[in-house]
Amino acid sequence: MPGSGFLPALVVLGKVFKAFVVESYFAPKSKFATDHIPDLTGKVVIVTGGNTGIGKETVKVFHTTYLLPG
Repeated sequence: MPGSGFLPALVVLGKVFKAFVVESYFAPKSKFATDHIPDLTGKVVIVTGGNTGIGKETVKVFHTTYLLPG
């Protein structure tokens, strides 16, 4: 049957394109954990952009790890 190889080739091409898009436009899952932060006791840390995004998450970790109540 003429053209019978067209559909499987199209499916393979679609899978390759999808893999390319996923790898190109989406970051891989982070391997970083808060356990990787060294002891910063007695250090001065300046976090810019502490109201959103990575800066906000950094401030939250520092607050729960190094801020002593009282």
